[in-house]
Amino acid sequence: MFICDSHAHWLPEEIVNNAHFFHKGWSDIQAHVQMMQAVGIAKTVLTYPTTDAYSKLGGHASVARIYNDSVAEIVRRYPRNFVGAAILPGGDSTGMMNELRRATQELGFKAISMASNYDNVYLD
Repeated sequence: MFICDSHAHWLPEEIVNNAHFFHKGWSDIQAHVQMMQAVGIAKTVLTYPTTDAYSKLGGHASVARIYNDSVAEIVRRYPRNFVGAAILPGGDSTGMMNELRRATQELGFKAISMASNYDNVYLD
């Protein structure tokens, strides 16, 4: 049997340290791997939980770069365990396209995770 967790949040420590309501446990990828093994999860899709870290880290583009680089490294280290879903800097169509290109062509992402809104501006 193949069990896939299709929606698991993970955050790099740099984002956790600059977000209002997250704990360092959100950055512990080793604990995540151990939990997966303990309960029989073969693969997990890592997704980004919306945070306010962008307000301290120079905006959405900076957070997208930090997150995408970090998740790409996890997927490289644990290709059997994780699929990464890249994030894009909302509110800036050129920045979004540039990060989409970088995430897919340079970092190898096959999935994108988008929030329902950016700064209370909804996608629809």
